[in-house]
Amino acid sequence: MLLDMHAHTTASDGTYKPDEILQLANEKRLVYFSITDHDTLDGVKKVQETPPGMTFIPGLEISAEYPSTLHILGYGIDPFNAELNERLEELQDFRKNRNTRMLTKMKQFGFTSQWTNSSTKREANWWAVRILPISC
Repeated sequence: MLLDMHAHTTASDGTYKPDEILQLANEKRLVYFSITDHDTLDGVKKVQETPPGMTFIPGLEISAEYPSTLHILGYGIDPFNAELNERLEELQDFRKNRNTRMLTKMKQFGFTSQWTNSSTKREANWWAVRILPISC
């Protein structure tokens, strides 16, 4: 029996859209499959139906800190739970603000950088920083 219980889509930091990764899982003949994007259920919500013979288990990877960074995996969750989605939005806002603080700190050390909104390539509002060479 083949399974993959930890797959990321373009809703977080994965390469494939939910329908594309589901197709790949089907091509690999996976029996159990779970999408576990970072701090978002957007990828899971896009799954409409699964191929015959495959069991899809909605999942999530939540970022936490205690005392250092942890990644907590949850399975069999309700992707439309309002309270859970509100908390996930808070985590996404925290990450975005953390990235802004890191960029500010990098500029203090002389790095030249710029924000790139990668949401055109990805479904969620993920951001990337392009670091430019330091001028000496």
